[in-house]
Amino acid sequence: ERFVLCRARRKGDGTSVLLKRPLEAAASAADIALLAREFELLRSLPLDSITKPIELLTDALVLEDHGARTLAALMRESAPPLGWVLDYATQLASVLSELHRCGVIHRALSPQAVLVEGPARRIRLAGFSDAARGAAEAASPLPARLYRSRLAYAAPEYGGRIGHGCDHRSDFYSLGVVLYELLCGRLPFDDTDPLALIHAHAARLPPAPVELDATLPPPLSQIVMKLLAKAPEERY
Repeated sequence: ERFVLCRARRKGDGTSVLLKRPLEAAASAADIALLAREFELLRSLPLDSITKPIELLTDALVLEDHGARTLAALMRESAPPLGWVLDYATQLASVLSELHRCGVIHRALSPQAVLVEGPARRIRLAGFSDAARGAAEAASPLPARLYRSRLAYAAPEYGGRIGHGCDHRSDFYSLGVVLYELLCGRLPFDDTDPLALIHAHAARLPPAPVELDATLPPPLSQIVMKLLAKAPEERY
């Protein structure tokens, strides 16, 4: 990861905020440029389902804090009940659809980029450092740092092996991976070698969730496998 998200309090009024800053102690010019780009993108989006920016500091992005935890942290603690997974799935699909209608492709969807708020489990999407606005940006190569850190969730087209550019349907593949992990307690592909993982996304099919847990509703398993289709046009 290039950035870290942590809680902080403003000295002036004691308000709790989220602070996104470079992982390294000394922020590079590239880090600062990415934070500035994310700040401008977030404040241009008229959506309540994303993290809202407050201000841009010299080397950090200040975001509103609603007491959320990352979906990744919640998953490490316990497997969510099926009802919660259905709720997460519905909300995430809605968030992505809203984002895509605004012409923005997230390109880094993973449990770490999903914030879950309180008992109502309201979801907001975070992690927009490498989001793309418009088809031209979306089709550009995924930054190497992002690709390495998010390889387990990246659509086959990011590997450049299926002859198709990246677009909003790439986000839906990542959604399929997140849902698979929520339902099965494991990723679709557990390869540790990056090249093997790229090949798996492009050429292999994981076992369907219902094959790993016969108690899961078959229609839900089918939806997840549809999202994991290799060809973007087959995902929905």
